[in-house]
Amino acid sequence: MACPEPFIAVLRQLVARHTGRSAPDVTALVEIASERRLAKGEALLEAGQEAQVAGIVVEGVIGEFYVGVDGKRKAKWLASQGDVVGSMEDLVRKGPARATILSLAPSVVLCLPYARLKNLTMGDLAWAGFFITVMEHLYRQKSEREYTLLMLDAEDRYRWFRKHHGHIEGLVAQEVIASYLGITPVHLSRVRRALGAP
Repeated sequence: MACPEPFIAVLRQLVARHTGRSAPDVTALVEIASERRLAKGEALLEAGQEAQVAGIVVEGVIGEFYVGVDGKRKAKWLASQGDVVGSMEDLVRKGPARATILSLAPSVVLCLPYARLKNLTMGDLAWAGFFITVMEHLYRQKSEREYTLLMLDAEDRYRWFRKHHGHIEGLVAQEVIASYLGITPVHLSRVRRALGAP
């Protein structure tokens, strides 16, 4: 499906955010972008498939997970409106994906084939700069999450989650939030009670 007109504004906002240009030309992105509507529980990527697409969440919530041999999911990343989604490790490494990417609520994702996105950067310094700043933004986000997991206790991790992801808390299962914070659902309930969370 081609990129619908309303989503061109989303692309403009994304490019402007990462380039500082107020009205960027997004023609090159429009040509490769497509809309993907996902029902709750539907996969954007299954572990074992080859990762080929990065995306921008237009509506809903998307979760990236590692799935163990016992079927248990470990939340790797949560993305909501305006966030970039796509298992960067799998896109760069190629081969069978390690991550599974699922819609945690009815969602709309604007998908961009990663190989074609990279090709844009090869002959155009403006797109190369855009690509670099997006990657830097993702790196900072992932580094902050890593810091919270390694350096903060459970209560501070939950405070961090409320600050950065509080708007999706009611849309995501408690077991997913607990996994994202590196604690059990029981521990999460205790933390929420201790902090007087609704």
